[in-house]
Amino acid sequence: MAEWSQFPAVIVFVAGLDLLKERGVTYAEFLKKKKGVKSHVKVVEAEEQVHVYHVFHPESEATRLLQNQMSDFINSFRK
Repeated sequence: MAEWSQFPAVIVFVAGLDLLKERGVTYAEFLKKKKGVKSHVKVVEAEEQVHVYHVFHPESEATRLLQNQMSDFINSFRK
């Protein structure tokens, strides 16, 4: 069995109009409840967006925001 204390930080992106949104939210809640999880678990919702909006609308403001949030999350681990 895996050691939950070794689980890395997680950011879960969900789209507000996505039928799978609740699965992403539930996954994040599951991780938050695990005893020993030292990592930070964060959910970011793109309101009024559909599933894979970043693929359908790569030049949109919502996609740029998603890219910036991903970049900030990744860069937060640089030392």
